[in-house]
Amino acid sequence: MGSPRKQSVNGAFHQHVVRNRINTGVDGMAHMNLHLVCTLKTGLKTLKKLASQEQKNIMIKVLFICHGNICRSCMAEFYFKELVEKNGMADCFEIASAATHTDEIWNGHGSPMYPDAVDEMKRRGIDRPDMKLKHARLMTRQDYARYDLLIGMDGENLFDMKRIAGGDPDHKIHLLLDYDGKHRSVADPWYTGDFVTAMNDIAAGCDALYENLISHNAQVLKNEGETLDKQ
Repeated sequence: MGSPRKQSVNGAFHQHVVRNRINTGVDGMAHMNLHLVCTLKTGLKTLKKLASQEQKNIMIKVLFICHGNICRSCMAEFYFKELVEKNGMADCFEIASAATHTDEIWNGHGSPMYPDAVDEMKRRGIDRPDMKLKHARLMTRQDYARYDLLIGMDGENLFDMKRIAGGDPDHKIHLLLDYDGKHRSVADPWYTGDFVTAMNDIAAGCDALYENLISHNAQVLKNEGETLDKQ
């Protein structure tokens, strides 16, 4: 049996799987199934059935959060987008980021991604067109309903996220570095000036988050594929 912390982290995503099966009659992550069932070698027949039975593009929705949405949460957003694309999973995810405060939002217009954060990502080979379009925006209570996981960078973020959401009844709010076992904050490079360490932590957390989402539900998805193979 896993630790209470790990069970809580896994629980929100597992609830997403069950909830979408009930609502749609097929596992909610149709595209996630396509990838995992293929990986688990349940066959092309299953892939075709999964694709045909769920026309609606239902994805795992992840929102990364930090204080101002110009450094850490942006870096996490675009690193995670790059990660899922490299693994052929872009159609399985909706990924975005937001702020808990309006420090970088003026008259309704958010600041762009901080140049040092952009430079650090480029140094690691990540230079996406959508990075240039990113502007800070404030997390809303509606985000809690929309997204399956809301991932904060530090304890203050988690406090503010729960304040905005009016609590966390569905256990969707988590700390990024809980996923890789560090159980600590990603230090804010706006204050430390250390974008290298921040990006190292973000990359480790995002890698662990991705593996968590895939591996924890592999058996559920395998069973779904085997059921479809019999149809």
